[in-house]
Amino acid sequence: MAAQHRLIARALPIMAAILLVLPAPARAQTMRDALKSLFLVDYLRSLYQGVPDTSATVSSVLGAQIGTFPLSSSSSGFTWRFDPAVGVLVRSTRTFGPTMAERPFTAGQKKIALGFTRQYFNYDSLGGHDLKNSSLTVYRSDLRGALDFAWTLKLNMQSTTDLFFVTAGVTDKLDVSVAIPYVTVDLDGTTSFTGTGTLKPITARGSAKGLGDVALRAKYNLGRAGGTDFGVAMDLRAPTGDADSFLGTGKTSVKISGLVSQSTERASPYANLWMTAGGVSKEVGFIGGVDIGATSRISVFTDVVGRRLLDVADYAETTVPYAPNPLFSITLPTQTANGVNLVLWTVGAKVNLTRTVLLTGTAITSLSKGGLRSTFTPLVGMDYTF
Repeated sequence: MAAQHRLIARALPIMAAILLVLPAPARAQTMRDALKSLFLVDYLRSLYQGVPDTSATVSSVLGAQIGTFPLSSSSSGFTWRFDPAVGVLVRSTRTFGPTMAERPFTAGQKKIALGFTRQYFNYDSLGGHDLKNSSLTVYRSDLRGALDFAWTLKLNMQSTTDLFFVTAGVTDKLDVSVAIPYVTVDLDGTTSFTGTGTLKPITARGSAKGLGDVALRAKYNLGRAGGTDFGVAMDLRAPTGDADSFLGTGKTSVKISGLVSQSTERASPYANLWMTAGGVSKEVGFIGGVDIGATSRISVFTDVVGRRLLDVADYAETTVPYAPNPLFSITLPTQTANGVNLVLWTVGAKVNLTRTVLLTGTAITSLSKGGLRSTFTPLVGMDYTF
């Protein structure tokens, strides 16, 4: 027990140092404020009675999906177990593991892993609508089925997540981790008018950076049966990020995962199943893939990630008759029924630079058409185990 306390005492100053060196939160206009300007909420309400705040509809969809995107794994690429036959720690697998998934293997008692990853998202569609080609309808009026006038939105939106993590091997079977995300979100939009007359485009920008939702993690190796390893993991994500600027969700969530993996000399297939409660949505999901040892210093991996956000709606547009004059119809942003399916495909590699230092490179591709979509997301990272 004293050894475990000493290990935690070594890890805590590292965690505190990460928090101290992160820049202070900064923002110009919040994302929600910028979207309210771009969706002309006050202007349209002054002209047409009863127009809803459509910016709130879009904000809830964007905020939920940015805030719940899975954090990269904080597991060490080097995993160890105690071998009683020789009385020392030995490598439990010859591959270095995937980026998004968790394997049942632990870092090993008294081991500490430090790591960093950076993910860059350039969002290109929302609910199947192209964000960069003025495809979002702010307000559209049709007369007898033909365009009367329309306001449409072109939206450039990017985010970056820098994840710092510390993992400590408390026992041979138990790891505890803290994952600290620092998130940057930028939004730049232009709302343009089409119809009779000339109206100037409306532009707005939003920018925010700061601490995201910090995750406290624990993983337990249940053991091996028939050449297959099993484990369980729990993530507790605290609402430390600013929800109004999409840096976090504003709500605490708990994720419970079941982990399974097989190991051979060159390949390690793996799978995760999970359920999430709390946060902005209940969620179920899976990851399945394989990690292959290309050489003694390089492993490559590929997997598919599937998620179902049960309480999150997708973006949609709805056309309804204009009550004061049924010859007209109007089109406004709306939401679908709750439930969004998101599918990702990842391909990557980890390179052992020296001793227990690993360099990671991963390409993440969105296979689903709905929701907030970034077609290609690069991720780079590094971790060190001692």
